[in-house]
Amino acid sequence: STPKPSSAASDVYKRQHQDMLITFLNTLGIPHDGNGIVNELPETLDKEKLAKAVDELFEKYPAGVASVYLQMFQLQTEDGWEELAEVLANDPRVTIR
Repeated sequence: STPKPSSAASDVYKRQHQDMLITFLNTLGIPHDGNGIVNELPETLDKEKLAKAVDELFEKYPAGVASVYLQMFQLQTEDGWEELAEVLANDPRVTIR
């Protein structure tokens, strides 16, 4: 699938939180250029890898920062990912719905 063009706000957020982006992509096993730039996003996300990646975000970063990141990541494809939508809707650590 083709990545959705990101907004200026998304670009700023990515630059400020590049370590978070890279850690998240690595844990999910999504190939990137070393700076978090992805050429092709997967159609689906592995639920076990996603759970681990989400846990890492909430362990390393404030809940609000992790929540915003997850919401922004979900917007990177037209329909988002069903697996991430479940996390966003049901994980009590997510502060933004």
